[in-house]
Amino acid sequence: MLSGVTATASEAWRHRRFGNAVLCNSALHDDGSSRGLAPEDVPDEPDEVLFETIRRFKGMEREVVVLVELPVEGDRLDELLYVGLTRATTELVLIAPPALARRLA
Repeated sequence: MLSGVTATASEAWRHRRFGNAVLCNSALHDDGSSRGLAPEDVPDEPDEVLFETIRRFKGMEREVVVLVELPVEGDRLDELLYVGLTRATTELVLIAPPALARRLA
């Protein structure tokens, strides 16, 4: 799961459990603050879903990516969308506010 906001501002990170899926990231404290690990050094946790910000995931890929908490507008929105939308190698799920979804359609 890639978020368009920082981990400290993320509702998804605070909630962390969605049905059987549990978000994890050993580079983050429970409050979303960083432990200082680079994104590529974060180990995969079996049976858990990696949570990361779109900006920190730049240059990396996963088979399935779920994009959440995307802003409707902003100075670097196009760059954020490009990075987020190009991280999935097999399947991409985009959960966006209606205003952004209309803009992307």
